[in-house]
Amino acid sequence: LAMSESKRPVLVLGPTGLGKGAAARRISELTKSSMNQETREFVQLNIASTEKTLIDAILFGTEPGAFTDASKQTKAGLLDIARDGDIFLDEIGDASLELQMKLLKVVEEKEYYRVGGNRPIKTNARFIFATNKNIHELISQGKFKEDLYMRISVFEITMPPLSERKEDIPFIIQGFLK
Repeated sequence: LAMSESKRPVLVLGPTGLGKGAAARRISELTKSSMNQETREFVQLNIASTEKTLIDAILFGTEPGAFTDASKQTKAGLLDIARDGDIFLDEIGDASLELQMKLLKVVEEKEYYRVGGNRPIKTNARFIFATNKNIHELISQGKFKEDLYMRISVFEITMPPLSERKEDIPFIIQGFLK
């Protein structure tokens, strides 16, 4: 319950296929309900399946002329859309070190810059991160920033494999049937 009443980051850990995305959406729904926010946004980005060269534009948005063929208008990013809601970043363990540094700044300072922008933009978005990778192993290999981990693991949830929670299988099946 404390998690649903907080704007602090959440980290959901567990193997692929366990419903980390469904857990993130449920956290957002509980927050929406506990804070009486009818219009709370929930946006998501799967880092592993998104073209690396597009992630910044998708996440932070772009200013006119930010790059060749850039729109002549400001383009909102997911952080703009999730301004007072939740942004779910799936597969954070696949983020480049450069993206991790940018995310660290946003999580710490609650502000970011659009691609090609020179003015900081404030956000109240709460981050929900998920990964199927062993974060501690990535940290020891120098592939994940320990300071980012410290900031995003305020509320850490480890989802056990289905073999350890067989009682959930009927609910999962009902969800698929709907």
